[in-house]
Amino acid sequence: MVGDQQGMEAVAHDYFKDLFSPSQWANHQVLNVTQAVVSDELNHMLTASFEKDELKEALFHMNPENTSGLDGLNAAFYRRFWNLCGNEFSKLDVLG
Repeated sequence: MVGDQQGMEAVAHDYFKDLFSPSQWANHQVLNVTQAVVSDELNHMLTASFEKDELKEALFHMNPENTSGLDGLNAAFYRRFWNLCGNEFSKLDVLG
């Protein structure tokens, strides 16, 4: 059982990394007969690192009632407390 913040982050990171890893879907029959919609160039752009300012801009354009993740906190919360949690929030490495 994990009891600290770092351990919980590691468990969540590993879970989503495994869930969305390419090897999970590499031999899926449906994927073998469909055309790719996202080009390699667009995929590279979509998976590129982002800057804190880009995250803030996206967050402040969201509907305030939308949640940004599993924590259940909505965009209004992060807007209100951006000065307190913005640095930490922008450091999260979800994709690893």
